[in-house]
Amino acid sequence: NNYSVTVGKAGELTIVNPLIEVTPPTDTEFTYNGKPQGSSGISVKAPEGIPTNIKYGTKSNEVNLDSVPKFTDAGTYRIYYKVSSDNSTKIENGSFEIKINKKIIYKDDIIWENTSFVYDGQPHIPTAKYVDVNGNTVTLHVDSAEEIKAGEHYAEASVPSSNYEFDPANRLVARSTKFTILK
Repeated sequence: NNYSVTVGKAGELTIVNPLIEVTPPTDTEFTYNGKPQGSSGISVKAPEGIPTNIKYGTKSNEVNLDSVPKFTDAGTYRIYYKVSSDNSTKIENGSFEIKINKKIIYKDDIIWENTSFVYDGQPHIPTAKYVDVNGNTVTLHVDSAEEIKAGEHYAEASVPSSNYEFDPANRLVARSTKFTILK
């Protein structure tokens, strides 16, 4: 009762596979948190009594996983799926993307230290760090040149991981600070 049967010319009988509908997932965008993340997967609607099998994979020719793959690092990932049924010869193949956005580091997230020095003829530069999503303190690389002269100077930090980025709306302010060498 789940198939369509069409009778055509004398002796011609056509049986059409039951309709299996696939709906892509809506939970496809995440922010880096240091843990594996992924979509809940596709939704499948089939006629009553028609069991379906869903397989996933990260390569179009290797769709053999029982659950949706999860990813930890920031990036865009393509997930392939295959929906089949023992009661149907039709196989639904497709794919969808998930995106894990970089975690944004805001100006207030950066802890600048050693921003005031007394002139001693030696080069100086401040240090910068932040606390990552796992609670670890991470030292940022300070890109600016060390300064020897007395006065006000500026230093800029860079992110040491591809899973983070400075606030895109205010990138320069987020990654820089002023430091002083007093006479």
